[in-house]
Amino acid sequence: MLDGIPLKQESEALRIAEYVTSVLYVLMQSSIFTMQYKAYMQLQQAVGEYYDRERRDLFGWMGLSMKAMTLLAFIVPLVIFMQGAPLVLFSIGFFFAISYSTISLYTYGVSKDMERVEEAEMSEAWIASGAYREHNLTLSIVVRQIGVPQKQLQEWLRQSEYRKLAGLVTTLRIKEAQRVLVEHRDWSVESVADYCGFNDRKYFHQVFQQYTGTTPAKYQANH
Repeated sequence: MLDGIPLKQESEALRIAEYVTSVLYVLMQSSIFTMQYKAYMQLQQAVGEYYDRERRDLFGWMGLSMKAMTLLAFIVPLVIFMQGAPLVLFSIGFFFAISYSTISLYTYGVSKDMERVEEAEMSEAWIASGAYREHNLTLSIVVRQIGVPQKQLQEWLRQSEYRKLAGLVTTLRIKEAQRVLVEHRDWSVESVADYCGFNDRKYFHQVFQQYTGTTPAKYQANH
């Protein structure tokens, strides 16, 4: 427009503008991809072991879709300098890639998977707080601590490897007991059991041996 040459005609100003905007476009896409990748990795970490195979596959397709879109986006600055069939074919492929990615992300957004990610994040915060070591825990108490509906927590537990709250709490307590036995060798077995939430020393001894295959004393001696 500045040099008075129609945009349909080739000109030095238009060529410079194309190169400048291509560089800016690549920088923009790099920034967007970096943010998307960080968010994707955070989701993967939040989900962890809580998803069955079907949802892990869905998550994998999300990652593949994101990578494909990023690759296509970076090719755009090169393709816009082409003419004819290559440009047409790329445009068609780009359209279908955008459609697939949009549908995949929308499907994920309206499904229960987002809720499950939130559940995983909330459960991680609950675990990090050490609340599982409290004595006489019940489902209603844990529901209030985590801040989710009881049915939602029960469904999450049912689909996890723990199946029930008792399985989750006992597993966490035994792992904590293993750590305490190694780091606090001056503690008695009764102190370790009480600290980890077990009301009875005999029951703690029984459960610890069931989960680890050895007694607390032998575990401490071997580690």
